[in-house]
Amino acid sequence: MGIHGLSTFVQNNPSLNVKKAWYLGDAAVNNDHLIFDGNAFVYHYAYIHRDHWTHGGQYRYLSQVIRRLITTLQQSGLTLTFLFDGALPHEKQETRLKRYRSYVERSALTMQNLSPINASNKDSATAFLQEGPQYRNDLFMIPPLTLEVCIQTLRELSVSVYICAGEADGVVAQLAEETQGYIVSKDTDMHIYPKSGKGYISLDSLAIPSFDGGDVRKAITATVCRAQDLAALLGLKLDMLPLFGTLVGNDYMDFQTVKSPIMTWCSKNIPLQHQLQGFSQWHKCVAEFLRQMDQLSTTTGSPIISTIVSELEPIILASGMAKKQEKLRMMEHTIIDSVQRYVFIDPPPPPTTTHSSHSGYLTLDAHMAVQQYSRDLLDLTTTHTFWGGVFLEDMQRESSWCVSRSLRQAIYRWNDMGAIQEYIREKQHLTHQEVTPSNDPAISKLDRGDGHERLKLFLHLHHISIPLMTTLDRQVAKPLQPLVICLRYFIQQSNASGNTLADHEVLAILIASLVDLAPAVLPDDFVDSDGPPSLTALATAITPPPDDDDDLKIPSLKKRSIQLTTQWQQILLSSHLLAQVLLPRQQHLQQQGVLTHCYNGLVMHTCLQMGRLGASMGRMMLGASTAWMALFGTLYELVVIPGQIEQVYDYRFTSKTETAAWMKSRILKKIESKGDAPTGHVKKIRKTKGGGGGIKPKGNVFDVLSSGCNFDE
Repeated sequence: MGIHGLSTFVQNNPSLNVKKAWYLGDAAVNNDHLIFDGNAFVYHYAYIHRDHWTHGGQYRYLSQVIRRLITTLQQSGLTLTFLFDGALPHEKQETRLKRYRSYVERSALTMQNLSPINASNKDSATAFLQEGPQYRNDLFMIPPLTLEVCIQTLRELSVSVYICAGEADGVVAQLAEETQGYIVSKDTDMHIYPKSGKGYISLDSLAIPSFDGGDVRKAITATVCRAQDLAALLGLKLDMLPLFGTLVGNDYMDFQTVKSPIMTWCSKNIPLQHQLQGFSQWHKCVAEFLRQMDQLSTTTGSPIISTIVSELEPIILASGMAKKQEKLRMMEHTIIDSVQRYVFIDPPPPPTTTHSSHSGYLTLDAHMAVQQYSRDLLDLTTTHTFWGGVFLEDMQRESSWCVSRSLRQAIYRWNDMGAIQEYIREKQHLTHQEVTPSNDPAISKLDRGDGHERLKLFLHLHHISIPLMTTLDRQVAKPLQPLVICLRYFIQQSNASGNTLADHEVLAILIASLVDLAPAVLPDDFVDSDGPPSLTALATAITPPPDDDDDLKIPSLKKRSIQLTTQWQQILLSSHLLAQVLLPRQQHLQQQGVLTHCYNGLVMHTCLQMGRLGASMGRMMLGASTAWMALFGTLYELVVIPGQIEQVYDYRFTSKTETAAWMKSRILKKIESKGDAPTGHVKKIRKTKGGGGGIKPKGNVFDVLSSGCNFDE
């Protein structure tokens, strides 16, 4: 929320906006320090590059955007530090509730508009442009993995990234003051920190050109706003800015509580000529009121906040304001608490804990989280709440977070917590459910100091046996193992909850995941062109495709596919959180490039659509290299769990009679000689009463690849 209306006020006063430029050719002398509000940075660029967000996130593309931006900033000689929010304070509970309720409303509204969204995506003239109802400002929701992907990308670029113990705002301002750097954010709270280094740069004003080392005349430009200039314009002392921001209205003070009383007081006590000059805007009215309160408190010897409350009290009591007694009773405390959040003293000496010795800054030593965990984990330990991020899902089904709950319950037990309040969606409302920790005895019996035992527990919680993990280690590269682990968990949890995954859905998730993941994490073995060409082209199709490329189509959004993809991402995220607690850094989804390339929205929905319509395995992987199909075959055999997947289509599992190598060469030969398969589809299984539906694979998966292609003998 920030300070009510302050952004517009600053924009309308040019004297507050100072232009700044850093020329790329001056890297040797560009020694300024930019301190970024990490959460604001992520949301800002995720919104700008929100292409196809309704499909669940184009993380590979967003990561590439971040890499280009950061590389240019680094090449210009600037020092960069990113600070991210940790646990939010209890005082922000109401603000958070309002925000999450609005997300649920956005999700419901978007789901109601799937038909016009799909129609817009079918229009080839606009399908790859940000046009269509889904790009309305009031609908956008940040895809589930966005924050974690961006944090990992920044760390891979060797940028200084820190997770704060609490909110990052004040730490950003304090570090800017300590280093005499610039604040970079998108929060108008930054305007009213009396100590804020060289000033505040709004992300909206930060222009970062593309730079390949050629044109050194290019410059990074920004607009800088200084607290001193704002105070001078308002006629206030610099240290009164936090009080000004509080009365104008922020996350801690509802301006509706004080707006009418302040204006009533001013109309009675300020000469008419001052009213005409100062009351044209609420911000100037508050400034004039504070000047009067400052004079009055000096005369009476009372603190200015006490003076404000005593002057407004009779006006509030005489008004028809709801709950006025309660608001008056809390007003002084609320104002003081808000003001103190913008005021900091010199950083204390660094604590003795070893985690902070590497930061180099006293501010960070004092305020960063001991464990650099994700924000969700820090929330758990501080507020005993879990806030399940809201995204698109079928409003008539249970929350997408439910399928991954057992992983979070293990975290609650590991941290010796009591019941946790999980804030998740229920129907079209935000609700909170009391969730008890896991009662799995394996957690309580574990020797916590034994890293191998912790790994065994992590696998056990994902339903992975030690023999299976031994097979994984022998057959699958380390960066691909999280895909198998999480997909097997998805299959088993879905079956246990009565929402069994279909065979074509498992196929789709695995194939779609490999399109981005294989070349990213195994660059010595795979390149993009090894994957199915149509899917690979779609994976990178963010900008409008060439006019002669008519094959790129945006897949339709279906409720079932949306539910599955959101569940899948919540499983990845919950597994990522558990790994941070149980495993060393750089393991599981924390391995370089893994989380970023686990999910591609356009490719995932395309594969789900193909599978739903009966495409064979061969059709879905048409044109993939022998090595790519071999990799798929290996992973598929490890993922499939007999009896726990609904068999919808007849993929004609048969006993293996030829070698896998011969089978793969046969597939490639048929593709080369005949092009696409005659039909490329498989028959749907006719279900009988009482029939099962569990897949019972026999032999090697390449038998399935062969029979599923429908090639002529």
